[in-house]
Amino acid sequence: MSYAGSRRSPPADRGAVERTVHDLVHGVVGGRTLSGASVVIEGAPGIGKTYLAQRILASVPPGAARVLTVAGEPGRRNEAFAVLGPLTSGRPGNGDPGDAALDRVDELCAEGPVVLCAEDAHHLDAATLRLMRRLAWASHSLPLVLLVTTRPTVSREPLAKLIAQATVWLRLPPMGSMMVERLVFERTGRWPGPRLSRVLRMAAGNPLFVGELLRTYRAAGGLAEEGADLIEARFELDLRGTGLDEVIRGHLAQLDQPARDVLGAIAVWGADIGVDDLARLLPLPRAALDEPLDRAIASGLVRRDPAGSVGFVHELFREVTYGGLAEQDRRAAHQRAAAALVADGYRPALVGDHLLRAAADDDRQALVTALHEAVAATRQYAPEVTADLLDDVAAVGADVPEPLLFDQVSALFHQGRGEAAEILVRERIQSVADPSVAAKLQLVLIRSLMNRADVRAALTVIESTAAIAGLPAATVRQLEGTRAWLLTQGGQAPPAAELDAMMASFAAAHDSDAQANLLATIALTALLGGRAKQARGYLHDRDKLITDASGFRARASALSLPAIVELAAAGPEAARAALRDARRLSAERDASWVDPFLGAVAGGIAFTAGDWGGAVAELDWALERAEETGTGWISRPVALRSYIDAHRGATASARARLESFRHRGLPLHYGHDRPGWAELAVLEAEGAIREACTLARTLWSAARSKPDQWAADLAPDITRIAIVGLDRRLADQVGQDVQAKDMAAVCPSAVSRLVHGMLDADPDAIAETAAELAAAGRCTAEALAREELACAAAAAGDRDRAVSALDEALAAYQRMGAVTDRDRALARLRTLGIRRGPRAARREADFGWQSLTATETRIAVLVRDGLTNREIGTRLFISPRTVQTHVSHILQKTGLRSRVDIARFAGV
Repeated sequence: MSYAGSRRSPPADRGAVERTVHDLVHGVVGGRTLSGASVVIEGAPGIGKTYLAQRILASVPPGAARVLTVAGEPGRRNEAFAVLGPLTSGRPGNGDPGDAALDRVDELCAEGPVVLCAEDAHHLDAATLRLMRRLAWASHSLPLVLLVTTRPTVSREPLAKLIAQATVWLRLPPMGSMMVERLVFERTGRWPGPRLSRVLRMAAGNPLFVGELLRTYRAAGGLAEEGADLIEARFELDLRGTGLDEVIRGHLAQLDQPARDVLGAIAVWGADIGVDDLARLLPLPRAALDEPLDRAIASGLVRRDPAGSVGFVHELFREVTYGGLAEQDRRAAHQRAAAALVADGYRPALVGDHLLRAAADDDRQALVTALHEAVAATRQYAPEVTADLLDDVAAVGADVPEPLLFDQVSALFHQGRGEAAEILVRERIQSVADPSVAAKLQLVLIRSLMNRADVRAALTVIESTAAIAGLPAATVRQLEGTRAWLLTQGGQAPPAAELDAMMASFAAAHDSDAQANLLATIALTALLGGRAKQARGYLHDRDKLITDASGFRARASALSLPAIVELAAAGPEAARAALRDARRLSAERDASWVDPFLGAVAGGIAFTAGDWGGAVAELDWALERAEETGTGWISRPVALRSYIDAHRGATASARARLESFRHRGLPLHYGHDRPGWAELAVLEAEGAIREACTLARTLWSAARSKPDQWAADLAPDITRIAIVGLDRRLADQVGQDVQAKDMAAVCPSAVSRLVHGMLDADPDAIAETAAELAAAGRCTAEALAREELACAAAAAGDRDRAVSALDEALAAYQRMGAVTDRDRALARLRTLGIRRGPRAARREADFGWQSLTATETRIAVLVRDGLTNREIGTRLFISPRTVQTHVSHILQKTGLRSRVDIARFAGV
């Protein structure tokens, strides 16, 4: 499920589909929209998807946009990034090709709009499909149109995810009768007569079928010109029940055997092929190839490009040709193709693919060797291709060899297909003979379940694994520590006594890794208990125990914990430093699966610091990465992103995001109902104060029943809503609770002081809290405190103090874009007799360079210095997508059109 959401078109004619795509493309190309778009055109074979896409691309005025095209080929579906040439030209060949392509598109978008067409996406390799999905996300903040054509298919999960991510998903319907007539006119220069029109109805509006029927009639001498402008069928061929594939088979049957052999070899190769390679697949000498190849080209089924290579005119021609090959001939051709690829040093994935299709038992060792090499070549940058290739082994009725089984499971997990990995582990683990392979499979299963936030299933597997007889003691201890961590993540932290006993046991066994593991859990429980500085001490102790940073710190979501602790203990600045360290470690140790956790923490830091633009950028990236990696611990970023939307007046977006989260049935991180807190913000923004008070009572009742740090975050908002909603009973309850023994332990003094200052309308207490929050860099909380200070001062008759505090609150709300907070503050003060007119300073902050945040200003300078988004991200320890979101904000605030403009005017 994409948080951006997809729009599926209602049934429409082809003209409506073309107009929709045309308007989307030209809206971006013409600069009429602030962002890009991603469009999927889905349709049956031969329905005209490519023709439509080419018409759209041809309509882009020269120089108005950079137009790029990539196309999937069936023979290269297991070759990672096989089609990326147009996206990586001019970039170094080392490193991740996907990242290189993203950087290239980013650079092109810096110069102006880009239209990227991905044709026949059902034949793209899985790594390229993931790249296309990332580009669909990127189009939210880039002047990029991603235009994808594909057949209807649900069998490939990467393609299904791309379709779900698209802004618009259109099904291309068949042509109507008038369009068929127009097509006949384009092909013949005449309009179809009545008899020919009846015959063409058999094509059911499929333009490829129409063309093939015309060719069949022409080959049979069955077309005649009539009158000034008609072309008519001389007779009706016996084509009853004939489908397009049968018509194509009829064409094939008219060719001699050598020409059919040529077509069969091209079909086996599965992509455009050079004549020399083609000769190596055929049982005839090179000198004898030219004549049958010419006859094959003359058939209209294949074409020769200017470079000399040949390929099918349409993929359906290839499929029918391939399907008509005798099994023995097809296998032999694949065997020859594999040998040719090996001799020429082609990528192992292609070799393995042909060997799989050859399915020759006597070449089993060659197949296993090729698969090993393919996995080694794709494991780092294209785990999706690794998984697809090994999936194909099962498709031909064979088991993946045990040494490769872990690679398959790991690849599935790393590409976000955790559930598929889990199914495979459960199916195969009982038959695995190698204990080390079985142990690694079981650990992936646990890790995947934990990552998907399936707490109950993960606990079950942990307990069953720990009960295995003969399991090494060190493994049992790690499982016990993992169980404690998982329980805490789910809001069911083990009692302190249990954790202490576990730590004593681990220490007695001198197991430093298990102790380090458990100290992360102990630090987290201390943090949730309001003891942030104590949690910091536990993390320092943990670091002393870690001897292999690449092993422990990079493999656990606990990598984000130091930044969370520092945010609570010292504020945003210290948290940013800890986050930079965590991101550096993640990059060094190839631990990209923790990206969603780090992005969520980064969003929380920016939100606390009052940098809501930065928070949006980080949170959006975190949620995108969570979708990509299958992470289920998203309640915090979903809630915070929705909370910001609500306070910015985008309540519909907030509701949609919250509803999507609830529909998925995912758990609440740490047991905190932050999505409920965001819904509270939505209700307040919509003016539904009575409903907000009802929800506030529910949220506070849950928080006070199990006091922890969450109550301190919730208390100020609950108090304000209770006061505004005249629910004095709830307000007093919050005031009593924050001073109660259990709650006081988790609520900082500033929170208690603020709550009571609000209840007592005490300006001095609130002012003291606001100053403390400002000193700590907690600008969002400070802005809310300034609003309360203004209300309290106005109630006390101190007009000057009220106006000053209101101005400070409004200035902060302006920087954050918190329009609902601004309106609420002005309305509350009006009821207290304070009316505030417009100020020039406020208007100036709405637009222009002065309106940029500190992060945006720094990024603008780096853009001016010529750095790419990836280079800026590396320097600032943020993702390139986050950088691009900031660049989009800069463009919106300054009225500029491109990065080139930013580079020209930044610092002027």
